[in-house]
Amino acid sequence: AALLVLGFVIVRPIINIIALPFNALTLGVFSIFSTVFVLFLLTITDKNFIIQPFTFAGLSISGFSIPEFHLNIFLSYLLISVTIQLVYKFLMNLFEL
Repeated sequence: AALLVLGFVIVRPIINIIALPFNALTLGVFSIFSTVFVLFLLTITDKNFIIQPFTFAGLSISGFSIPEFHLNIFLSYLLISVTIQLVYKFLMNLFEL
């Protein structure tokens, strides 16, 4: 957890400054990739932190069906990054910081 915090406090702002033109062109969507990069660096530095490909087995409830799908390793990083961003934004809005 300490490495994740260090990555978000030290590495991510540096990446955001370097990628500022891309971030401006994509209206902030590129910031998700800075989180992906921090997660990737964390998996390289900490051998106990592992992100693996994800397979969703599918779901069917009351006639509503979501088919099975597979996410490769990059899409798994992207899904985790988007989830982190959404939880962060939700908590910031909840506590109005």
